[in-house]
Amino acid sequence: SNDTPITSAIFSPKRLEVFIGGFQSIKVWDARNGKPMRLFNKVFDGDVTSMALDKDERRIIAGDSFGNLKIFDSLSGLIMSELECHEKEISFCAFDSEDLTIMATSWNG
Repeated sequence: SNDTPITSAIFSPKRLEVFIGGFQSIKVWDARNGKPMRLFNKVFDGDVTSMALDKDERRIIAGDSFGNLKIFDSLSGLIMSELECHEKEISFCAFDSEDLTIMATSWNG
């Protein structure tokens, strides 16, 4: 179970992990036994609203309710890059199929 409302979730089929986004943090769960594994704590100022894994599942892109995007190392939680790209909540984010481009949409209007 999670301590805060879940606002985004993704599954890693290669690692059998579930990434749960909520208020300011991303929690990683083991899909085999349901136990928490890692916590990327207070990595955003608001809710994590969208997440995606790259094709190798080594990086996570995540967006928040303030329009920010961050790229994380999926094992360590280290922030690799920060982007301020929208004025409002990120509603979707993704890597392209070759991991060369980041796509994001927002409620900017």
